[in-house]
Amino acid sequence: MLDRPMPLLNLPRVLLSIGRVLPVLLTVLGLFLLEASTEVAPPEVQDVSPRPGLDGKPGRLVVFWVDSLSTLDMAVPDRLTRFKARLAGGLHGAVRPCMDAMSVPCFTAATTGNDRFSVFSLVRNFGGAGGVPEGSVLHAFKARGLRLGFIGDPQIGAAVQGFDHVEILPTPDDVGTVKRGLALLDSDAVDFLILHLRDPDEISHAQGPADPLYATAMETVDREMDAAIAHLRPEDTAIVFGDHGHTPDGQHFAGLDVPTYFAAFGPLFKRAADQPMAITDEAALWARPFGLRFGHTAWAEAYFSGAPLPSTGAPGELPPVSSGNAPLPLWAAALGALLAMLVALPYRGRWLFHRDWRALLLVLGGFGVTAFLLGATYMATRPVMYWRGPWINMGIGVVSGLLGLLLALPAMRLLRSRTGEALSTLAPGIFLAGTLALAMPTVYKYGGFYIGLTGFVAVGLVAAVAAVRRGERAQAALLLLMLVIAWRIWNPVVKNFALREFLLFIPGVPALQGVITLALAVLTLWLASKGRDRLPFLVAGGVGLLMAAFGPVLPPGVFILPCAVFFPLAVAAHRLPRLGPLLALVAPPATVFFLQFDVNRLLPVLCGLSAFPLWALTRGRASRLERGLGLIVLLWMMLWVMLGSRLAGLDFNYFFRWLAPGEPVEDTWAWNTLLTTTLYLALPVTGILLAKRAAPEALSGALIVAWHFTRVKLALVLLFILGFSVRCTDAGPFITADVIMEAGVWVVVLLFLLGLPLSPRPLTPVPTPDPTGA
Repeated sequence: MLDRPMPLLNLPRVLLSIGRVLPVLLTVLGLFLLEASTEVAPPEVQDVSPRPGLDGKPGRLVVFWVDSLSTLDMAVPDRLTRFKARLAGGLHGAVRPCMDAMSVPCFTAATTGNDRFSVFSLVRNFGGAGGVPEGSVLHAFKARGLRLGFIGDPQIGAAVQGFDHVEILPTPDDVGTVKRGLALLDSDAVDFLILHLRDPDEISHAQGPADPLYATAMETVDREMDAAIAHLRPEDTAIVFGDHGHTPDGQHFAGLDVPTYFAAFGPLFKRAADQPMAITDEAALWARPFGLRFGHTAWAEAYFSGAPLPSTGAPGELPPVSSGNAPLPLWAAALGALLAMLVALPYRGRWLFHRDWRALLLVLGGFGVTAFLLGATYMATRPVMYWRGPWINMGIGVVSGLLGLLLALPAMRLLRSRTGEALSTLAPGIFLAGTLALAMPTVYKYGGFYIGLTGFVAVGLVAAVAAVRRGERAQAALLLLMLVIAWRIWNPVVKNFALREFLLFIPGVPALQGVITLALAVLTLWLASKGRDRLPFLVAGGVGLLMAAFGPVLPPGVFILPCAVFFPLAVAAHRLPRLGPLLALVAPPATVFFLQFDVNRLLPVLCGLSAFPLWALTRGRASRLERGLGLIVLLWMMLWVMLGSRLAGLDFNYFFRWLAPGEPVEDTWAWNTLLTTTLYLALPVTGILLAKRAAPEALSGALIVAWHFTRVKLALVLLFILGFSVRCTDAGPFITADVIMEAGVWVVVLLFLLGLPLSPRPLTPVPTPDPTGA
């Protein structure tokens, strides 16, 4: 034995491990390169005139930042009446917000004159802000010795580092903000001042803009701004600036058309004009009261020179979206093609030369060509995805599934179970494959998620009917419960990145909401309680639920440990089942704290978690293909119920929860981002563990199928991006956001699976024995 040489390296297993990580690493590298490719040169700054003033006094500039001022508010006759009365004496107009339609990115776009979509928007626009950016109009002010002031939101604190006067108000107080600002101006301590008025935005998120509190907040803003403008000196300039608008139900995020409004009053803005504009035009307007030309904005130069303003098309039409280098450059398109090829290929290449797999290659090629063509025609198809009718979306899912089935016909005979028996559920499995593969990329409410979940519900409905015919009433009841959960998550109402008004949501009965939430949590634990550790699992879960129930009265520090160990414990429990009870103890308080003890946000997450054991108990005997694809849909569902509307929607309300009043965000943003990200990864991994505990056979072979098909889906999305970039060379960031974020969704799904023990066996067919013995 000692004479036998010991292998130094188990090469196949090492290659398998590298192969599992490689698609994620390559795609992340591509996203980093894409991020770098969108950098643009800062606008040029010129001194064009002396700083205007009267009686020898230089004028000051006061910016009233109304978060959020919407064109919807301007359309209400009895709202903002004082502000509207002033419009006849200045420059004003509707404004297209920045691509992200969020406070910090829009503030950045307004001050830099550059609207660029950031793949890593959370870090870049929030935690990554480290002071006044070079190339911004604020940087030009500092370079000329102007004294700058800011009073407002902690989220903006990092972006105004270096200002001469900064007051951070932990909670919105618009009356107090204006009062502090006037006192600062009366002391002649600043030349430029931003007053951030936040009450309308806070109420819009919490209650919606239709709530009477919102109208009251807008009335307060209107009254305080009018009094403050009247208090200014004649040589001063006042600008009213909205960072973004909102939809009638209070939403604003990337991809939504939510115009805001702008108005300027003062010595340089006496020429009355109603001029639609983009938020990137505003930096040029902020600069002129100090005698500066910032960049080259044609219509602004015409306004200041007295020349006729250029037409923007139809009356009131906003200018087109523009973001510099928004489309992918040629080298990035080539990289996308390379990534697509590498991500889609299995780890071992011998099967490429096997004649039986040529049909499957043909199928994958057909899907790839279809994805490329969809990308090339995305501009024409995109409005379809945003129709609100769920039946229209289901129709899209059916057509996509039938097309997927047609493309997959040549490979049907190759897909065999491990015993060589033909799969009885092949047709619904290929249907589900088609709905996933041909889903039009978008991470918003109307699109790929609808189509994939449509296939999931359709397959489950067929299985429920079959269970009833077989007399398996308990099985049919569990299936129907899972389908009800999936269907209600399929068409919810989204508010502020959280699902609202869906299954079991009963407005006006908060006590009942808590009871339903607790009952659903208990049901999820009970469904997953199996094996010898059933009692410890249930006891630990009960203690965790008790801690979660009393969470609002406990100090935040109590939850630091559960939040920190949640993700590594969830991954470890897959390899060490004895850790299941400990995970059951940790998961409830961490989840409840993360979702801020809000039952309206907890209910969708608990519904998503309960779907995992329900699926395992009802579909454990289904084909491996169907189970693998169903697992992908469940992971997608969990991502959806946590993020609500977009991948970049990490919960920045939680992000600031740990901060003490007045504490700089940059001191803790990395720790908060790490906690938030691990919690988003931990919940889907926990869901898979619940499924494994409920019915281990359901996971047998399904994880590796999910892994391979997720890699194929990522490859198809990259091919979609390639087709999109070749065809739509003038697309703006509202469109590119959808496309790029879709790739991020499938990278996250791969990350869900990355830490789990996948079977090392590649997805290869088992040849059917030849009865002739040949």
